[in-house]
Parts: sequence; C-alpha cells; structure tokens
Amino acid sequence: MMHSMAERGEDGACEVVRIDDDTIELQWRGYVTAPIVEHGRAELARLSQSSPPRFVLHDTLQVTGYDGEVRGPGKQLLLDFRQRGGVLMVAAVESVLIRMLATALGLAAGVPMRLYATRAEALVALRQRRPARTRGNEPDFH
Repeated sequence: MMHSMAERGEDGACEVVRIDDDTIELQWRGYVTAPIVEHGRAELARLSQSSPPRFVLHDTLQVTGYDGEVRGPGKQLLLDFRQRGGVLMVAAVESVLIRMLATALGLAAGVPMRLYATRAEALVALRQRRPARTRGNEPDFH
C-alpha cells in the first residue's frame, strides 16, 4: 500500500546526526520506504551506543511520500528509543498524512511525540525541555 502526498518522485533518504550530547536528529527526504526507515533505525542505534539520546528530532519537511510498509520498522525505531531510555521525540511535519502516521506510531510504541510546523519550533521545544546549561556549554543547533 502506498501513501503519497505527491508523485513518488525522488528516492528517499535518511541522514542521522547527533546535534548535541542528548539529541539525535533524523533528517528524512524524498519518498520513504521500509529499507530507508531500517537504515535510520540502524544509524540511530549506532549513534546511541556510546551515549543514548534523551531526545530525537525528526525533520520530515522534505518528505514527498511514504510506503505503507514503513509502519513496522517505524514502530520498532520508536520502541528501540524508548528501551534505551529516550524521553521525547519531536518532529517537524507539514503533511497531514505524516502527522497521522507519527501520532499513530508514537501511541503504538508508547513514546511521547510532539509535532511542530517547523524545525525551528521543534528545536525551541527541545531547548525548553532541557535543564539550564552553564554559560558557554550551549548546544550548537543549526
């Protein structure tokens, strides 16, 4: 089953980066399939080995669509995060379909998921969840 906000178009990808000591970002783009979600899951696990993140940010603003098969590995990604002690996931989401998917996966996995219209809003929400940091030790959110 395919769910698409537009024509399938560009092949999808997921880049996973640690943006500070307790946050990892997954940057999704193009048409997302189950193997792409599995890649994101594997990279999140790899980056979590030395220091599991408390927070994950999903940037979905460049996603053009997704295959229905993403549900299984997507739920497992969230379960893995929760099992490693993750506290909260936030997402930058424009699409109604992706909002519905993110909400359903968060509920199914028991992971709090907060959705925002922009990446900047999601980053502000993450900053507000953190304890006060000492001067000069601010994370480099870009």
